[in-house]
Amino acid sequence: KLLNHKLYTCTIPTGSLVHFGSTGLDVSDVRGMGPTHRFNSFVSGFELENTKHSIMLNSLLESGDVRDSTIGKGSVLEDCRLECAYGIMIGERCLLSRIREPVKGSSFHVPSGTCLQLLPLHQSRNQTEPSLTENNEGTHGYSFVCICLGVDDDIGNAPPKTLYGLDLKHILPKSELVEDDLWDASIPPSKRTLWNAKINPVLSVNSDGAPLDFSFLDWISCLKE
Repeated sequence: KLLNHKLYTCTIPTGSLVHFGSTGLDVSDVRGMGPTHRFNSFVSGFELENTKHSIMLNSLLESGDVRDSTIGKGSVLEDCRLECAYGIMIGERCLLSRIREPVKGSSFHVPSGTCLQLLPLHQSRNQTEPSLTENNEGTHGYSFVCICLGVDDDIGNAPPKTLYGLDLKHILPKSELVEDDLWDASIPPSKRTLWNAKINPVLSVNSDGAPLDFSFLDWISCLKE
């Protein structure tokens, strides 16, 4: 296991370490965390002051409203292409991965502490883009599953205590839901984790490149108020 080995890395004097993964990491000897990183990325429609504490890798961001566009401190965007006619507002300590479609609606707001990843459905081994699927209207489009969790959620804990960084016991009554709405009856309580919960929405877009609807993020924002 890598956990049993000491990791040495060479960086520029103002560099920092970003750790992705579920293994433990001892950062007691790490110093100088927090500078801005922007690698192979293009950002338009943001004030520099509103992005300088974030990390962007292989990403394109285009916002139509400079006044309402910001990326919070400690947030990471990886392989994203975000286009919004109005404001793009990403909270602090967020992780966004492969959000690669235009955004439907007047704004795109990701609450602080959110992990958001877009994955194509029905993808074969040799494909790099999602396959065409048929929707309820008989026309073809692309479908994605949007994995949305809190960055501090314990995804392997059974039963889970938090969802979106909030107490699950608080979310259920506020949403008028019960546990049986999130898990199949065949899954016993001792095996119920966020991995096998029915919490990740499926988003669809027409083959002509119509924008994806991320309005479910507004519901998560309301839960956090």
